[in-house]
Amino acid sequence: MNTNRWLLLGALILPWLSIPILGKKYIKRFLPATIFITTFVHFEGLFAEKRKWWWFFERLHPKMNGMTPFLLGPFTVGTLWIMRFTFGNFFLYIVTNFLVHLAFVFPLMNWLTKIGIGSLIRFNRMQLLALFTFKAAMLYGFQMLVEKIKNIGQDTNQSINN
Repeated sequence: MNTNRWLLLGALILPWLSIPILGKKYIKRFLPATIFITTFVHFEGLFAEKRKWWWFFERLHPKMNGMTPFLLGPFTVGTLWIMRFTFGNFFLYIVTNFLVHLAFVFPLMNWLTKIGIGSLIRFNRMQLLALFTFKAAMLYGFQMLVEKIKNIGQDTNQSINN
């Protein structure tokens, strides 16, 4: 296995080592929104590669999308952590996401291109940053919906018990 595949494997596995620290309560609370946005981004990635917005040259497996290690590793776990520390304060949430996305779009994307893992093709960095910011707002809105539904369920259970 070449160096790039080892990097992809590390990107897939290493973030998951932090999950026990996160706590079951927060995993349970934010998992529905995380699954929603991860699924959305997976299909977006398939569409993006078809439209040649970006391309991943290196893959862990020939039948696996090139962005899968990043999606199932740092993206999924990072989503749980960011939601854990920022949900309830939209300004902090959006600033935190913006800074993380800024780090991905500029230095990390430059590095991924340089080492031959992936590259932007028909999408420029500002478009990618705008797309990331839109998805962050969509994720926050989805979590608010989940919280509202959960609260309605709790209110119904309380009224039945009273």
